[in-house]
Amino acid sequence: MCGRTACTLAPDEICRSCSYSSHSGGRQEPQWRDPPGGQKYYPSHNVAPGAHTPVIISSHHRFGTEDDAVSTERVVQPMQWGLIPSWHKGSPKKVSYETNNCRSESMLEKPTYKVPLQRGRRCVVLADGFFEWKRDQAKKQPYFIYFPDKKDTDERETNSSCLKVKKEENGVSVKSERDSNLGIVKEEKVNLEQEGGSECPADTSSLNPADVLLKKEIKTEFNGTDKYHQAHKGGGETKRLMTMAGVFDVWKSSDGSPPVLSYSVITVESSPAMMKVHHRMPFKIINKRCSQLLYWSTCEVAADVGQTFLTCVLSFFAGGGETKRLMTMAGVFDVWKSSDGSPPVLSYSVITVESSPAMMKVHHRMPALLLTDKEVQEWLDSENVPLEKAVKNIRATEEIQMHPVSDIVNNSRNKSPDCTKPIDLTKPKSTPSSNLMMKWLSKGKKEQSNEPPSKRIKTEPQ
Repeated sequence: MCGRTACTLAPDEICRSCSYSSHSGGRQEPQWRDPPGGQKYYPSHNVAPGAHTPVIISSHHRFGTEDDAVSTERVVQPMQWGLIPSWHKGSPKKVSYETNNCRSESMLEKPTYKVPLQRGRRCVVLADGFFEWKRDQAKKQPYFIYFPDKKDTDERETNSSCLKVKKEENGVSVKSERDSNLGIVKEEKVNLEQEGGSECPADTSSLNPADVLLKKEIKTEFNGTDKYHQAHKGGGETKRLMTMAGVFDVWKSSDGSPPVLSYSVITVESSPAMMKVHHRMPFKIINKRCSQLLYWSTCEVAADVGQTFLTCVLSFFAGGGETKRLMTMAGVFDVWKSSDGSPPVLSYSVITVESSPAMMKVHHRMPALLLTDKEVQEWLDSENVPLEKAVKNIRATEEIQMHPVSDIVNNSRNKSPDCTKPIDLTKPKSTPSSNLMMKWLSKGKKEQSNEPPSKRIKTEPQ
C-alpha cells in the first residue's frame, strides 16, 4: 500500500533528475507541463492523496489544454493523486471508493483501471520516497522508504561487473580484468620499468614539450598555497564572490517617497570547520541550488499554501538543495471531462504488489517500482510496447532503503523536513511532561546558592 509520499524538488530539479536516453541519441530532460485548470504542484515532505504530484507520461498524450508543442519524448505532468474514472458521473470530488492504490493482481479486471490501461494511459509516479506504518502490537511506527543513492547504486554495479587484479611475475606486472556478469577474463602484461609504478606511462618523449610543462603546472598549481591569494596574484583578476541565502522585504512610505529595499542574511548552525570560530554561519548557495531557491521564492503564497511554501524553503536549507534520486513507481492515469466544458481533471493511481522480503518487515504491500530507464521506457511507451509485455516489469524489488521517522507524519498538515528525518527507536520518546521536568531540573542546577557552605541547608546525610 502507498498512502503518503514525499516530493521536495522544484520542477526544474525534477526534470534534471529524470533525464533519459532518447531515441535520437544522447541524454534528454523531460519537459514540464503545468496541470490544467490552474492547479499547482507544491513540493512537500508529507504528501497526502488528493494533492497534485509530478508523474511522467509519454509526450503523445494530449489533453487539448496544452499551450505549446512538446519537443521531448517524455513529459512531467502533475496530476491529482486518486484516480477519477473517465466515465464517473457527478462531481470529481465525490468518488465513492478509494483509488489511491491499484492492486496489480486485479488491475486488468476492474473497469476503473482496466479501461485506462487498455487506452495506453500508463504513467510513472515520482517521489523522494513513500511512508509506511509498521504495526507493533497497539502502536504504529512510521517508516520512510526510498531508493539508495544513485552514487551507491553506480558503485555497486561497477564493483559487481568489473574486478581488477594486479600482480607481479618476474618483473612483469599482470593486470587481470574480470566481468562478473559475462565471466570474461582479460589479462595484460606490462613491463614494470615501462610502467614506472604508475597507471600512466612514465615515458613522455612522445608528448609535446608544452603539454609536459602544462601537466607539471597542473600538479603544482595549488600545492601548499593559499587559494584566495592564489586567485589574486595576477592582479585585477575576477574574484569568486560568496553567495549567501537571504530574505528581503520592501517598505513603502505613505508620502510617496521611494521604497526602501532591505534584507537579512539567513544563518545556520556552523559546519565543523566554522565551529572553531563561531557556532553560527551564513547559509552559502552554490550554483545548482539557485534555481531551486528562486522557484520557491516565486511560488504563489496564498493563505492555504503558506505553510507549504515555508516548508519548501526550510527543506531546501536542510537538505542542501542537492538533486536526489527520485523513486519511480508504476501508475495508471485517466482523464475526467466535465459536461460544462471546464478543464479536464488528470488523476492517477499507484500500482501496488505484494511486498518483497525487505519490505515485508514493515508492510505486506508496496508500490511497483521501476528500477531502470529501460523498465520506465517500456511502461511509458504504450504505442510500441503492448500491455502484456509491459506488465512483466510490475513486481516487488529489494532495491530499497528505509528508516523510522517521527509520528508527526501521521498528520498530513505537518509538512516540515522532520517528517523524513531518521529517529533512534532505542531512545525514550520525549513528552510535554518529560520536557517540562528536564527544563525544571536544568534550571535548578543553574540556580545555585550564594550562601557560605556552613549556612546551607543539608538535605542529604553526610
